[in-house]
Amino acid sequence: MKDKILVKLNKFVFTTYAHQKLNYCLDCGSYTVLSQWSCSKCGKHNFLSLEKKTEIIAKKHYRIHNFILLIVLLMAFITSTDFVQLGISAAVGVAMIGLQIVIQRNFLGKYMQDIMNRLIKEDIKMIIAGLKLDAENIMQDLKLDRFQDAYEKLRELGVLVDNDSIKEAKLECLERFSLRRDMELELDSIILTKYDDRL
Repeated sequence: MKDKILVKLNKFVFTTYAHQKLNYCLDCGSYTVLSQWSCSKCGKHNFLSLEKKTEIIAKKHYRIHNFILLIVLLMAFITSTDFVQLGISAAVGVAMIGLQIVIQRNFLGKYMQDIMNRLIKEDIKMIIAGLKLDAENIMQDLKLDRFQDAYEKLRELGVLVDNDSIKEAKLECLERFSLRRDMELELDSIILTKYDDRL
């Protein structure tokens, strides 16, 4: 009989979308869902969420657009030959800046979504490689009998990888725990798609 261990599981943070669990390591450039722990690839702890990375890229693009607009307006001021042209340039400039601000504020969410979709498509191989490294990290915890760490990591990985291997590993961990009534267990995340009906 396997020895049962008393555990106090950390509260699992649910997200609206699965991709919100993805984080990018700023040191080695790999992706992970295990941002509460050290990076599975380089061992460091310097993560940026995929959403934050997307926001930084979107705002960088906006800054470039604004800089180009300012250059165009500056050129209009410099090439103005009289006060009428200068006044027209100023009025057009103020209108364009106002329009740019309105457009950027209203479409930031949509623009960020487009950038995120592109990022995921471009980095899909890196994301898969990162999730495989996370799985290897968890298997190492299981080999070393670190069942609480393994289970908590499996909960994170299970958000993006929903298969019976993850569920079986979770069940293996749960078999080692002395379960209490107050423990929150996500039952739908441990029900196998295939089961042995001979049991």
